[in-house]
Amino acid sequence: MKNTFLFFPENLEDAKISIIGAPYDLNSSRRYGSRFAPDSIRKESLDMESNFRGMELSELPVEDLGNVSADNWRAFTEDLSEKVGAVVGKGSVPMTMGGDHSISPEIVRAIGRKDISVVAVDAHLDFDRELNGNRRSHSTPRRREAEFLGVENITVIGIRSWPSESMEEAKKVGINMVTAFEMKESFSTAVDRLPKDSDVYLTIDMDALDPSYAPGTGTPEPFGMEPWQVIKIIDELAPRIVGMDIVEVCPPCDVNGITSSLAAHFIADFIFSYFSSK
Repeated sequence: MKNTFLFFPENLEDAKISIIGAPYDLNSSRRYGSRFAPDSIRKESLDMESNFRGMELSELPVEDLGNVSADNWRAFTEDLSEKVGAVVGKGSVPMTMGGDHSISPEIVRAIGRKDISVVAVDAHLDFDRELNGNRRSHSTPRRREAEFLGVENITVIGIRSWPSESMEEAKKVGINMVTAFEMKESFSTAVDRLPKDSDVYLTIDMDALDPSYAPGTGTPEPFGMEPWQVIKIIDELAPRIVGMDIVEVCPPCDVNGITSSLAAHFIADFIFSYFSSK
């Protein structure tokens, strides 16, 4: 058997959560290396106990479908969309490990529903029109998702770094935002601002965490979130999550694998919370 996440099977007909690796990082703009993240996160998961928060995860219907081909952007997005579409088609939830943040809009489109909301846990607004002429840059995913779903269905939590032009436009069009500084004053503000009714696509950029918890990311920003806050958001949304990703883990920038390990524990928490809600 290959080293799958927590030794889950590679294919499971009745899977309800399907783990997919998306090792693409050529839309990064600062530090490259997130293409190594899926395998690094899997490696760290193998040292975890499969009993998480009192639930034996190894007994749950979860599969690990391995990595998407990443030879070039076109081949990568076609393979990613095909895998996500197949997973959704059989009634499973895609849990994707990036890669940089440019993968998220591709997954949202592949899910194929326009009645969902995106919740992004992120240090950055990521609402640029383009970066250095690249409309697929990891600084643009909220813009691309808003074009597909509408700005009213985008929520960004934990931001503390943004271009003035993008922030002014985001405020003007009404994107739901909670800054890290607002969260420091009252974390309940972030929970209260989460979508209440719609199904949700959750994307977690590891730079949302303070670098003291997650140094291994491409664009670290101080004054960030704590792991417990991220878990609270996962737990709150889990019953309505129709897709999730964790992106921007950059193993070459990490310290003793702690960022990959934290990402693996976030995935375990999602699995626990999702099945606990059923």
